[in-house]
Amino acid sequence: MIEFIQIVFIASILSVAYQILIMPGELLQKWARFVNLNMQGSILQKLLLCPYCVGGQIALWCSVACIVKGYGVECLASVPATIVVVYFVVKNNFK
Repeated sequence: MIEFIQIVFIASILSVAYQILIMPGELLQKWARFVNLNMQGSILQKLLLCPYCVGGQIALWCSVACIVKGYGVECLASVPATIVVVYFVVKNNFK
């Protein structure tokens, strides 16, 4: 259970920080513009620019690492939980 909370917390913070960094006028604005112009209409564009997708990817790979370390499969529940947390943080603070 502790791993679940840690994964959700860390993945949510990282994905919201990434969302802040790719906003116009911020540090990774050129990265976001590059992805928008060169990968239009592809699934890769969404995976690289959507904060929910980034949070889900971080949570997924952290869960896989926890399963490999020997923790239970319940760590995989952190993926949808992270997506929901990031959705509400972004919805309430950035839109």
